Amino acid sequence: MAASTATCGNSGAGHKEVADFILAKKCSVDLKSLVIVVQISDVVGAAGYVLYDRGNVVASYFSDTDDNAVEIVRAVLKENGAPFSTMMFRDAIRMRGQGWEIMS
Repeated sequence: MAASTATCGNSGAGHKEVADFILAKKCSVDLKSLVIVVQISDVVGAAGYVLYDRGNVVASYFSDTDDNAVEIVRAVLKENGAPFSTMMFRDAIRMRGQGWEIMS
């Protein structure tokens, strides 16, 4: 299983994180494995995922009206044996005093 996030920007006017589906598919083919790509925006209730198995899309989902965006993605990770779950940025900030460090 692999994870990939690419950051892109435009002339310093800000940036956004996007999933690199081409890289995810290539990793799935090259590693002959399952790759799960997830994106979540709980602010607007959007969530999506794509599962690649050896380069083939075996499942995908997207909703921009979901009240349980984070839970949907966490369930997909768990169902597919991911040894980790998602963590929202605000949760990481809350955990700074528990050994987490914010790096820039």
